[in-house]
Amino acid sequence: MLTGRDNDYLKIVVPAARRGDIAALEDYCGQHPEWLRFIGPHGRTLLWEAARGGKVEAVAWLRERGADAKIPGCYHRETTIELTPHGIALVKKRKRVVSWLEERGFAIDVYTQCYVGDEAAVRDALRADPELVTRPLTRPSQPARQDVEYAVPLLGYAVAGGHVELARLLLERGARCDFDGQRVVRWASWSEKPALLELVLEHGAKPEPGQA
Repeated sequence: MLTGRDNDYLKIVVPAARRGDIAALEDYCGQHPEWLRFIGPHGRTLLWEAARGGKVEAVAWLRERGADAKIPGCYHRETTIELTPHGIALVKKRKRVVSWLEERGFAIDVYTQCYVGDEAAVRDALRADPELVTRPLTRPSQPARQDVEYAVPLLGYAVAGGHVELARLLLERGARCDFDGQRVVRWASWSEKPALLELVLEHGAKPEPGQA
């Protein structure tokens, strides 16, 4: 039952998507159809939440009603960086959701491939489009901007995923650390891989005072 408060979406509707409660989603989205496409904190949509939870029936229900299956989102303590619904399902090993999306043409994106360390796939993508190395992931219908949290290029995904050699490859191909050096340093530090931190510092990433 909706309370009418501003936080209904986060407190009531998002949990319904997360647990795959289609009857509740029918009720809530029937009252507020805009929630089907609403982008919550850090990019999290109802479809993203259902994909993260492995609720393939809810993913299908939301897609049938126009929900966008490409908008990236995250919980920072979980991945630190935004992934598409396909990407978070892959990382969380939600195999049914991954298969359902792939059967409908949603291929795994190159940013997720960087995050999981699929170097062969990243090489193939760069061979087809070398400019990918500096192109940030942005949400659909949003302009490409470097000053917002979700606009992160491939290097950020490789560093957040803790992949030293992949990060080195991207730097060799023209990636830069100055898109947001402080976050790059923070992600490298969280990886607990000294070689990764050294690599980004050598290539111009600037930590906050006392950060590294």
